[in-house]
Amino acid sequence: MFRRYLALAVAVLFTGLLAGCENTDSWVDAHAAQGWSAQYGDAANSSYTRSRGPETLRLEWSRSVKGELGAQVALSADNRLAVNAQTAAGCSLMVWEADNNARQRWCTRLVLGGGWSSPLFDGFDNVYVGQPGTILSFPPTQWIRWRQPVIGMPTTPRLLDDGQLLVVTHLGQVLVFDAHRGTVVG
Repeated sequence: MFRRYLALAVAVLFTGLLAGCENTDSWVDAHAAQGWSAQYGDAANSSYTRSRGPETLRLEWSRSVKGELGAQVALSADNRLAVNAQTAAGCSLMVWEADNNARQRWCTRLVLGGGWSSPLFDGFDNVYVGQPGTILSFPPTQWIRWRQPVIGMPTTPRLLDDGQLLVVTHLGQVLVFDAHRGTVVG
């Protein structure tokens, strides 16, 4: 009888240890930011979000993009605003703090020709944006996380389940990237 209880206890302990060793990395997978994370609002392109809208509106600040703005802006869960503009000189991708009088967090120059593609925020404030021939990922600190070549101009990227990024170009190339590492997974 003692041996049966001992065998059962060892089996339960071993099962618990195996369960504790499973992969728990899913919390770091990229996921869409709450709110208006990209053009059309969400991964379903529905132009709809369940976020409660404002009761009254008033102008608090305005900023110039010093050029043409051909795509919608993106708003992160932490009130960062990303804009992909077409500027003759200076920055074309800009990120501002929307709740801090539009204090500029960072900006960088992208290749001209991709101003109709909206940036995308994930739930960690990483920005994904296309430029002709390339898809880029930026962390909240401006430095490029990863850059991958594509054929054509990427449309606004979309986040899929399991931390994957869907990129479709104007020439019809369809790629799925690991959003964290920038490697092609499909």
